[in-house]
Amino acid sequence: MKFDFSNVAPRNVDEASGLFLQNISVSLRRFTRRYTPYLGNAMTQIVSDFTGDPIFNFVSLVSGVSDELERIKEDTGEGKSDHPLADVKGVCSFQLLLIAVATLLTPKDLSTGR
Repeated sequence: MKFDFSNVAPRNVDEASGLFLQNISVSLRRFTRRYTPYLGNAMTQIVSDFTGDPIFNFVSLVSGVSDELERIKEDTGEGKSDHPLADVKGVCSFQLLLIAVATLLTPKDLSTGR
């Protein structure tokens, strides 16, 4: 999953959080469109639990995809399947810390350099 925040250009500090969250939502939609053909019903179930909160949706997506990758390995034996994701080791997300920190900061925190 890729996040490109280079296009997030708020006019002011108060607008930053909303634009940041919208960008996350767009990235989640791209990811689900790309991988639904490979994860099928599992992806449908994951996104059915989505809320209006992009951070919750991100955590749900990472957790759900990780669980499905484990199920694929258990069902087929690691490396012994022709499933297109059989060799994927798992989901690793370094962005989670960035997202958590950025969404917890208030506009006041950002303007004071905290």
